[in-house]
Amino acid sequence: TFARKAIEKGADGLIAVAAGAGGHAGTLSPFALLHEIREWFDGPLLLSGAIASGDAVLAAQAAGADLGYIGSAFIATL
Repeated sequence: TFARKAIEKGADGLIAVAAGAGGHAGTLSPFALLHEIREWFDGPLLLSGAIASGDAVLAAQAAGADLGYIGSAFIATL
């Protein structure tokens, strides 16, 4: 996977962008992707995709992410 390659090349952490992230395609839900990565990676992990509220950030953290990344929800603030 791209995530594994990034770590092998020296990345300190990952931003996992999953289905539900604005403009990004994918087949895994953010929480399935998080679980898949956490099976082999213990470093800093941000989760993105279908996260648009504080509650969703807390859910991401409860599921094992270090942070939840909110992107599209802020487009209207520009």
